[in-house]
Amino acid sequence: MDEKRNRISQFTGGTVVVVSTAPLMGNVELAVAGEAPVYLQLDRTSARRLASALLDFLGDDVPLKAGARSGDEALRPEELNASNDD
Repeated sequence: MDEKRNRISQFTGGTVVVVSTAPLMGNVELAVAGEAPVYLQLDRTSARRLASALLDFLGDDVPLKAGARSGDEALRPEELNASNDD
């Protein structure tokens, strides 16, 4: 059991897959060496906590565009998985 608990997962890029928009829920895939991927389930609260923790982790090394967006600049849930095909 401890072996499963201590395995290392890596985020290899990709997007948050929106599962539901009301309430907002999504999944992020994490890679585990030699095993099936692990899916991190997010809701609005856990996504905000994760984003805050990651910004704290990066400290001063945060790109300007990584700041929180609000109002007209914020993405609506239906835009989160929008394609850039235009």
